[in-house]
Amino acid sequence: LGSGRVDEALVQIKAKSGLDIKEDVLSLLSGRFLLGFDRLGFGLDELRKAEDPMQVAPKLPLYLLMQVNDRGKAAALLATVERLLRQAGVPISVDGTTEPTFTVSPNEHPLFSFGLRGDALLISTAEHFPKLLERSSTALKERAEIGSPQVAEALRSADTMAIYLELAQTAALLHALTLLKPDKELDQVLPVLDKLRDLAILSQWRDDGALCEFQVRLR
Repeated sequence: LGSGRVDEALVQIKAKSGLDIKEDVLSLLSGRFLLGFDRLGFGLDELRKAEDPMQVAPKLPLYLLMQVNDRGKAAALLATVERLLRQAGVPISVDGTTEPTFTVSPNEHPLFSFGLRGDALLISTAEHFPKLLERSSTALKERAEIGSPQVAEALRSADTMAIYLELAQTAALLHALTLLKPDKELDQVLPVLDKLRDLAILSQWRDDGALCEFQVRLR
């Protein structure tokens, strides 16, 4: 999508829901994310026999943690999302008051859950959310960062990989390439890259699944 179409879509979203994606959502994210996929709790035979994908989807051990920089605003955002889903007729339940867990259940089958724990926003398939709560007991900000002693120790294992990209230099190189040979697709990507400083990725394979933590910093 071109930047004009993206801006148009954001305007439409704000008009329909009252949400400003840039100010109300993206501004809350600190740039640290943890994406995980644990060991499957069912066999491929069960997957093949499932007549409805909704029977299997809630069991997939997928989860995402996102660090937020303002817990109060993040809590207000989740309340707004709940309200918008109810207005759209999407079944959603809330469990707890201090740190509520929201579960979306289309066709009366719990599909995914989300909620705030500390400074992290947690999103997971419904059946996997309890395990995610256990894992999130370690604050996201205390997890290993690229260049830290924890990462140096982890890299001694063949099951760990770290990647660091200096996006500012990458953007400069791509700008030079477009001067030599104009490219419409690159012209759409470069305005985004120009706003980013660097990207760090740490992935780890474990006995119970895989973790991929990544951090994006703005210029």
